[in-house]
Amino acid sequence: MFAAEDITAADGTVIPADGLISEVSLAENMTAKFDVQIPFGWYYVKEISTDEHYILNGEKYLVNFEYMGQDIQNVDIDCGQFVNLLKRGRIEGHKVDDKSEPLENAVFGLFTADCVKFSRDTAIMTAASDENGCFEFTDVPFGQYIVREIESPRGYILSDKEYAVSIAEDGEVIEITAENKPITVEISKRDVYGNELVGAEMVLENADGETVDKWTSDGTNHIVSKLGAGEYMLKEIAAPDGYVIATDIKFTVDVYGNVIVENVEATVTSENGNPLIVMVDDTTKVQISKQDITTGEELPGATLQIIDEDGNVVEEWVSTDEAHFIEGKLIAGREYTLRETIAPDGYEIASEIKFTVNDDGTVTEVVMYDELTSKTDTPYTGDNHNDFAAFAMLGAASVIIAILIITKKGKKHE
Repeated sequence: MFAAEDITAADGTVIPADGLISEVSLAENMTAKFDVQIPFGWYYVKEISTDEHYILNGEKYLVNFEYMGQDIQNVDIDCGQFVNLLKRGRIEGHKVDDKSEPLENAVFGLFTADCVKFSRDTAIMTAASDENGCFEFTDVPFGQYIVREIESPRGYILSDKEYAVSIAEDGEVIEITAENKPITVEISKRDVYGNELVGAEMVLENADGETVDKWTSDGTNHIVSKLGAGEYMLKEIAAPDGYVIATDIKFTVDVYGNVIVENVEATVTSENGNPLIVMVDDTTKVQISKQDITTGEELPGATLQIIDEDGNVVEEWVSTDEAHFIEGKLIAGREYTLRETIAPDGYEIASEIKFTVNDDGTVTEVVMYDELTSKTDTPYTGDNHNDFAAFAMLGAASVIIAILIITKKGKKHE
């Protein structure tokens, strides 16, 4: 309680204006009582301290202590209620990507300082970033809080960073900047030996079958950035020459940027620290066997060619006692012609064989048989010496027959 004016006591003592008369604290029932003896005059009651959560009430409540008659010894004066308002502040946030560009549609929650589960349901209030990346929480009461992202913009990793904030003064403004990194996946196109492949035509589709990205492999990891959480299918629509189109790969991306590949127990990480999906192309495999049609054994010495659809010779060799194996050279799904240009001695040249290279990675087996050359009678050449020998043998045979007949007749007459 203070004197509202200069007040002169009965003994002549002067209480100056704004002089402190007495101070009290609130009781448990939130009331206070000044029990003092004071001279008549004007006074005011004013709050000089309060709980730290509240704004100090600066109002002065005037009271007039005046003479009420000689029969009244005590005067009770009601000063009314003192109202305190909570201290409130504001939290201003700015949402940016890893290049400090503003991000829209990030949802943040304001949580109590002891919160352990962060969601819309447990948030005191929520706010979303606008096109400029700005968001704010207004009229935040005195206290300590946590600001945390509960929904990230599509294509960005949900941040689990917690921002501890404290409102200690009325009108206080706290600023925070929250950063999101894009969800990034790297895709490697390799052969069975681990070498990067050039020329594979690739497409990435979402769960609705829509094309998210399309590219041709260039021998380096392909980077797909700002990939929204969900299911995806990686497809190869055309393999490089000499390779077979790989099986589709299905994978899932979560809001934290983690990648789970179907039928794969562990994921691989690239040198950049991003999830890496490796698609492997098997080579085309063709086995050409040159065999004797009678024995079924490999036939050495035949000169063979493989001709493509344009008439170009793409492979030529001489057969040995083992089948000829061609890997990673012929194009899957294409038709070729196997041609024999020179047959081994004693064999006929076989007819051409058309074949198509398997597109599933299995070995395309082609067998070409050679037949032995046919045998013919020796033709008459008109040689006189041979004719004479023949007639001589015939004459000798006649003489022998005649002698035998004569001999037999002689014996009969005897």
